[in-house]
Amino acid sequence: MDIESKLDLIKQVGEEIITEEELRYLLKTKEHPIAYDGFEPSGTDIHIAQGILRAINVNRMTKAGIKFKMLVADWHAWANNKLGGNLDNIQAAGKYLIEVWRNCGVGKRLCQGAGILEKGNAGGKKLDNKQNYTDRADNGQERS
Repeated sequence: MDIESKLDLIKQVGEEIITEEELRYLLKTKEHPIAYDGFEPSGTDIHIAQGILRAINVNRMTKAGIKFKMLVADWHAWANNKLGGNLDNIQAAGKYLIEVWRNCGVGKRLCQGAGILEKGNAGGKKLDNKQNYTDRADNGQERS
């Protein structure tokens, strides 16, 4: 695919292109530039924009040769007490949403999921849903 066709696909997805010249140069000099998108798993309800439109946009980017990384903000979901702060539920919701996107065609071309937090050590703190932690998002109040 030529550079202008790639540029046209990317412009369908992003409104915040700093300069077209800079993007054109990137597409000329890198075979597979990297783009990122992230989400905070906060439940299993998924709406059209989050599900199908995200899949369409990611697929446009990968069609243009962009290597795409989907980042799972499970640490943020835990800190924001989503799904009751239960890390197992947060991770299950994250994996579920990734599967929704895969079933919409995301991941079949140059796309990878990243960031599912493994239980154990994150930010120097031992995470275990049975213990109390200080949650900076709650201004230092203890959470269980």
